[in-house]
Amino acid sequence: MLEQFNQYIFSEYGLLVTWLLGVLIGALLIHRLNKALSSFRGKKRQKQGIKAQKKAARLLKKNGFKIIESEPRIQSRLMIDGQIVTFEITPDFMVERDGMKYTVEVKSQSDKNLIHQADVRRQLIEYIKASHVPCILLTMQDQFMTEVEWPEFEE
Repeated sequence: MLEQFNQYIFSEYGLLVTWLLGVLIGALLIHRLNKALSSFRGKKRQKQGIKAQKKAARLLKKNGFKIIESEPRIQSRLMIDGQIVTFEITPDFMVERDGMKYTVEVKSQSDKNLIHQADVRRQLIEYIKASHVPCILLTMQDQFMTEVEWPEFEE
């Protein structure tokens, strides 16, 4: 039986089947390793985010802000094809200082020019329009706060 197996494996088709099986097993191993690595990175990012949120809360309090709510759920609406669609947004904090409320978005990057990135700007505009209060962009590595408001233009 072993002899028949060896003859088949070393035949023309046997080599092809063995090669294809090896490629398939290799691809499966690479996929599993990639998935495990991705999961590890996601958990690491999540831990960093939680740590940054805690530091942000301390920093906000140190700067005179009262934390009203962490990760508040704010209802927002859009009209899409004539239909009003309601959805929820979740900034990192809702705070208050000197009688003024703010939404807060915390970023772990240290770039003070983060506000000039389109995706960050869009996120802040969404928070401002949905909550009807100004927003603070807080970059944690340099502990820099930028207040962002939507100006009301007079015509």
